[in-house]
Amino acid sequence: MQQFHSISTDQKPQHFKCLTGKDSWCFFQAALARGEVPGPHVKHVKTPLKETHLAKIIPIYQRLASNELLQRCIRCVTQNANENLHSIIWGKCSKETSATLRRVTIAVCDAVCEFNFGTKNHKKICKRKMGLLQINSQKCWLFGETTVVFIRGKEKDLQGTQLLGKKLR
Repeated sequence: MQQFHSISTDQKPQHFKCLTGKDSWCFFQAALARGEVPGPHVKHVKTPLKETHLAKIIPIYQRLASNELLQRCIRCVTQNANENLHSIIWGKCSKETSATLRRVTIAVCDAVCEFNFGTKNHKKICKRKMGLLQINSQKCWLFGETTVVFIRGKEKDLQGTQLLGKKLR
């Protein structure tokens, strides 16, 4: 386990779990296999972990390597789906700029709707539920924008170019 390698110091080397042999990734075991004196740990390990921290890290590694978790991840669809949803959310409400809780909530709801039903169905739902005009929503989606700007409960005229690229912030 590489974790023990990370707590090694010159006074207390912990390389008993490292691979042995000349081609080992562990500098200590590779030097021993070549018949050389291993170099200082400060040079190779850089910043060693404390043993007290290792006790907290090992259970996390064990959970991540458990067969139960690996079985759930075997289809390889979980991470990409999460990244896709996050991409849609942050496309509607940027992480770089500050936004109110209401705006973030709207962006999340809008993104989840788009993620679950697809962009085409999301567009139909917005038109049906919000009474959007065909031309305005078409322009909105033509420019890759899935957010319509509302001011005081009324749809803002999207024919002005200054609003076409505007996103919820």
